[in-house]
Amino acid sequence: MYSKMASLLEPNAASSTTSPSPATPITTPATIASTISITSTNTTLGEETGKFQFTAVEASAFPLQKEREHKDLSQKWGLDRCCEYRTFRFDERFTVLKLDAFCRDFFQDEAVQSTLRTATASGEMVRGQLRGTTLPAKMSSCCSLMSTKTVRMDVFNKMKEEGLVNGDTGRFRGCMPEIYDGVEADTLVKDMLINEDSEHYFMYDDDERNEFLFQIFNHLVVGGGMCQSDEYIEPYFTMTRQLYKSLVKVRKVQRENGPKVEVTSNVIRVQATPKQIPGLFPKDNNYNVCYLIVDASTRKVTVWYNAWVTFW
Repeated sequence: MYSKMASLLEPNAASSTTSPSPATPITTPATIASTISITSTNTTLGEETGKFQFTAVEASAFPLQKEREHKDLSQKWGLDRCCEYRTFRFDERFTVLKLDAFCRDFFQDEAVQSTLRTATASGEMVRGQLRGTTLPAKMSSCCSLMSTKTVRMDVFNKMKEEGLVNGDTGRFRGCMPEIYDGVEADTLVKDMLINEDSEHYFMYDDDERNEFLFQIFNHLVVGGGMCQSDEYIEPYFTMTRQLYKSLVKVRKVQRENGPKVEVTSNVIRVQATPKQIPGLFPKDNNYNVCYLIVDASTRKVTVWYNAWVTFW
């Protein structure tokens, strides 16, 4: 039977870093459990000026573009063409109380505007499109803090238990195809994710859907403007786990029942219209992706961006 999935993040007494286990074939799915690299790097605090300034660091490959298998899946799901992955350093101490100022300063920063690529209406990725002069008075209207409490992949067991996927093979169960904002929902899982009128939509409540882990899975399943979906759910679990581990940092904490890990990164979701943040997205769409993953200890912010642009 399709087995339950254990903790995505588990402390390891022998080592603080453990490589993820190879993907298990669909016919014999195994428990998904591995650790994330734990860091405790600190930076020297400088004089606070009240304004965040950003400096681009050397670009690195998107986590799902490093291995051939992951790269092939990203291309198949249409997540490669309009994707941007970039890290910046910042000079002020970050706390969640400064989220509004942080986001405003980020999108108004000249280094960010000249470095960060964003998509055009035709799907071309170019620099220099961001223009932060018409940002909303409160960035909270388009920038919100995501929850990172869920670190266990078994949150997705409901889909098997409710019959949205085959319990033995992990194959998606189909449904009558419907189009929602340009995305075809032809499986019960995708219908549950994007159709608010779906009989399965409330299988996950708002708090569960606001979890960063859940949203990664959601983005991968929906895909990009030229998505060719997989028939089985396991590749999405594998990629969700890999991307989550690559994007967030964790630390060990001691609890009464033993050591646990908790996510230390602050994940900010940017859901902005072209009017709110000019140049960020070519069109207002529910499937656009922009996250600012903040590591306060090293004063770095990583941008994961993917514009949903149809090419048909």
